[in-house]
Amino acid sequence: MTTSDKHLLIKLAATTLAGVVLWRLSKPVRDTLTSVQNGLESTGDFIGEQLHEASQFIHGRGDVEFTQAGFVLNERYVASNGKIDEWWRKTMSDAHPDNAALFRKITDRSGHLLPKYHHLIEKLVDENTI
Repeated sequence: MTTSDKHLLIKLAATTLAGVVLWRLSKPVRDTLTSVQNGLESTGDFIGEQLHEASQFIHGRGDVEFTQAGFVLNERYVASNGKIDEWWRKTMSDAHPDNAALFRKITDRSGHLLPKYHHLIEKLVDENTI
């Protein structure tokens, strides 16, 4: 091994060590940035909901309410793993008081569509169909 090779190995080791040290030192910064991002997302969601409600009030529109319980289980709101979109589920549940109970019947505790109800995707979900 030549002197040049030894110098190259020393530089490589020093660069690797510096990278590891910098990575370890940056963990608190990364954690802080993640916390800030999560806080901004929840704040943005809250502000969006408030603006939506204010807009409805100003324009004289209220929430849509169904006269009968039931909804069409739209495939765009059911993920490939069966998870039903939270926003859509809340919207449908708010549209009629009995829709929340329908969702509880067709999903597990984590909000995934139970396999025995997959045939209801793109179909009406009500007391008669389940």
